[in-house]
Amino acid sequence: MVLSDLRETFVFEAQELLEQLEPLILDLEINSSEETINALFRIAHTLKGSAGIAGINSVKEFTHYLETVLEALRSHEIEISSDVVDLLLEAFDHLGELITALTLGEERPYNKDIAEKLAGLITATNESTLPAQETNSLATVPLLNKSHLLKLTASDCAKLLKAKAKKQNLYQISLDFSPNFFYFGHRLEYVLEDLKALGNLVGKYYFWREVPNWTDFSPENLYLNFELYLATKKSPKDIEDVFLFIASEENSVRIAEITATDLEEFIKGEVDSQGLRKNYEKLTLVLQEIAEYNDREQIKEALNRLLALFKDSAFSDNPWLAGGLVALIETIAELVESDWEKAQSIKQQVLEIAFSILNEVTEQNYVETNLLTVLTDFYEFIGGDEGETEIEVDEKIQQKAEKVEISLSYVEELLKQLLEGLRQVKGEIKEPVYQAAAKAINNVEKYLGIDQTEWEGSLTFEQLTARLQFLLELISVPQEEEKPAIEESKETKEKVAQDTKELEQENLAKAKRKSQALKISQELADKLLALAGELIIAKNSLPYLVKKLEMLGQMEVARELKDKALYIDRLARDFQDSLMELRLLPVENIFKRFPRFVRDTAKQLNKQVNLVLKGEETKLEKDILEELYEPLLHLVRNSLDHGLEEIEERITGGKPATGLLELAAYSQGNKVIIEVKDDGRGINREKVLKKARENGLITAEEASRLRPEQVYELIFKPGFSTKDEVTDISGRGVGMDVVKQKVNALGGQVEVFSEEGKGTTIRLILPISMATTEVLKFTVGGKLFGIPLYTVRETVNVPVKEIKSFKQKPVVVIRNNVIPLVNLAKTLGLKEKEQEEVKIIILHYGFALIVDDLQGKEEVIIKPLTGELSHLSLYEGASILGDGSILLILAPTGLMGGEM
Repeated sequence: MVLSDLRETFVFEAQELLEQLEPLILDLEINSSEETINALFRIAHTLKGSAGIAGINSVKEFTHYLETVLEALRSHEIEISSDVVDLLLEAFDHLGELITALTLGEERPYNKDIAEKLAGLITATNESTLPAQETNSLATVPLLNKSHLLKLTASDCAKLLKAKAKKQNLYQISLDFSPNFFYFGHRLEYVLEDLKALGNLVGKYYFWREVPNWTDFSPENLYLNFELYLATKKSPKDIEDVFLFIASEENSVRIAEITATDLEEFIKGEVDSQGLRKNYEKLTLVLQEIAEYNDREQIKEALNRLLALFKDSAFSDNPWLAGGLVALIETIAELVESDWEKAQSIKQQVLEIAFSILNEVTEQNYVETNLLTVLTDFYEFIGGDEGETEIEVDEKIQQKAEKVEISLSYVEELLKQLLEGLRQVKGEIKEPVYQAAAKAINNVEKYLGIDQTEWEGSLTFEQLTARLQFLLELISVPQEEEKPAIEESKETKEKVAQDTKELEQENLAKAKRKSQALKISQELADKLLALAGELIIAKNSLPYLVKKLEMLGQMEVARELKDKALYIDRLARDFQDSLMELRLLPVENIFKRFPRFVRDTAKQLNKQVNLVLKGEETKLEKDILEELYEPLLHLVRNSLDHGLEEIEERITGGKPATGLLELAAYSQGNKVIIEVKDDGRGINREKVLKKARENGLITAEEASRLRPEQVYELIFKPGFSTKDEVTDISGRGVGMDVVKQKVNALGGQVEVFSEEGKGTTIRLILPISMATTEVLKFTVGGKLFGIPLYTVRETVNVPVKEIKSFKQKPVVVIRNNVIPLVNLAKTLGLKEKEQEEVKIIILHYGFALIVDDLQGKEEVIIKPLTGELSHLSLYEGASILGDGSILLILAPTGLMGGEM
């Protein structure tokens, strides 16, 4: 995989991960659960590792700061607070900006101010929790003896680098024991065994203290000083416990942590190595061989030769440079042995790095490549070990379990040992043990060809043993039943059975989702939908052909064509409905953007708000959904600022201090209803009418005749606002009119329900899709027109004599409702038809159209007018009918000011 491919893959996966972040962070502020913190840490950890492999250093380095803060949250070094959540939101927002820039081909540097805030959070915490420096013989102050690090062998240097790359803690333990150390019953081998129990001893250095004259020399005295290097997941306190009964004024123990920065001093910058210069040709020759080889065994043999060269005494002049290269080559060698496919994918990158370092040293005595960073990134990519575990499992069996050639008996043996190990340490089991068992289980599942368990949250003894029991039953040959090592209670057995059942159901559901999911590009989805639209137009032409055949007397052919037309019509509709599913997205895609907005705005307004989301699974067409965010934003902002009261006002009014804001969506026939509901003040009708009169929108006489729903309509007038002061949030009067315009443009309607003192509900009624539109066709002045069917309330025949005049405008009374009329013939400049009875089309917008004749309904694709016609507000667009003629579609909103 080339670097560009890696970056493209990283950006795609990173965007998916970032979508999960905001809800988790907001949940963290409310619940502070370990599961949420772990989920956030996993995302940051994955992003950092993936960014490193893809070579995106700005993202990797910035995510490291985030990961450190999240690790401190996991270990309870940092307490969760509103300020911490604010900082996390700011940091992840910035991370999103960095990744968005990558989609434009730009790798931006990260914001150092935000990074310093994150680092400061850790520094402040550490400063408050660091113990006072002690003056006794046991100390964990950073007194690293760097000169002794230079005396390690290349193999030890490689071990230290690999341990640090695997995120283990590294410690230099300096032991300066008194000569009479053994007289007090101390045993060095016991000390070493205790340290090995904490992790791996990855390096050692011994040196003599001052040796007395032979006359004073005693073979029972200790004249050696020791420096041990421990790689562990444990803390300095655990190491101190090993020396609790040894450390004294005479027996000095110094524990210093070795940081990544300490190691980078030896492997980066000015570096010289005579041994490398002398062996340059040999090394490059072997590297070239590895690059050319595709056979696994040939590559293994060549890698062994390369390791032998780097470990040769010729490189003793610079053990850290040699050790770094040894660690790099050992990493790929281990991968060749365990995962051949993954080894092939990164072989070229490893070789390029090795060539680069060799050339840097020989040409300029300077190494720019950070080998430790490279190793860390590779271990992130290949899933490096997290350290030693406490379950002893036969290493050979683990290795064989990853190979295809393994027999089921080996797998069974592995599972039994894991199960026995878990039972023996039950009750004192720790996180590394859980992780080791889970990883081994996944290896077996991979070999068996079944879905690998995705472990989420904190693992439990019952969960692990349940899965192990299931796998054993799956592969075991029936045999005589044995008594379990530990007799489990009835409750435990039931819990195990329930966990197993839930785990299997979850895996089955995931497998189904995985097999059913198919990602296609947006461009392809749009193209298919456009083709479906053309098919609709084509099938609409068939009824016209049937009529032509009937006029020509070809009745039999016309009947057959009509049958086929009905069949094609059904197929076309099914095809279009199926394709529409590609463009239908859950409203969750926009709902999930509001928790953060509500939190920040409520904080700005000093209000307490509980946001409730309902019906997130309700689906709408993608184009509608994208246009819907702005109207909903205005409505939510309006509820927060105008609707919900301040804390004191709510308490005084007998309400809870925390206001309720609800975003709900549900389907109703071929419509989708979205509601924004609050339990705030409600709309004060008198205040609305007063503002409307002050703004000249209505007269006092008109105000007195308005019904409640007509009063609510005033809030959608441009420039209308009941707010006396203009703020960053509201008061400009440009919000609610945008809501009305946008929703109407989407073919929807807005309804308002409010009760003063109880709250307000604003309901948006939207079509599920706008791909095709049903229109009502009619004639005016001998011309054919159409209007979207969703705008039509009803059609009525009205005698001309019943049309009255009100303020010199024609109106008609239908069921005691006065309905204004628009004479389309006059509005469009066409000849009026003389008739005693007219047909009117009553629209949901509160007025009706006078037309000549109704021509039925038809499903069409509306195309917007372009060029010089695009400014005509009377028309929503045009469509091609089946006979090839053009149908102009009228826009109700443009007709509101038409000739009466």
